[in-house]
Amino acid sequence: MCGYAAPKLDTVRIGIIGIGGRGSAAVGRLSYIEGVEIKGLCDIVTERAEAAKEKIKSRGHSPIVFSGDENAWMEMCRREEFNLIYIA
Repeated sequence: MCGYAAPKLDTVRIGIIGIGGRGSAAVGRLSYIEGVEIKGLCDIVTERAEAAKEKIKSRGHSPIVFSGDENAWMEMCRREEFNLIYIA
């Protein structure tokens, strides 16, 4: 694929699945990157996802929380507003 270049995305919209140890750290790191918009947070434990949402609120992110069911991640993946899904 020498010489291949994908078109530039001005905004990369992200959903994060799994807000445990690594996922929580990823949320924090990604929230500081210019051009990244965290659109969704998913964890089977609602409190984890809500805590991560609060943590990044001051940086201008207001993600939707998907939680409470082991299949909640599927709903997030179906959403068209995500360019990329990061699975921790």
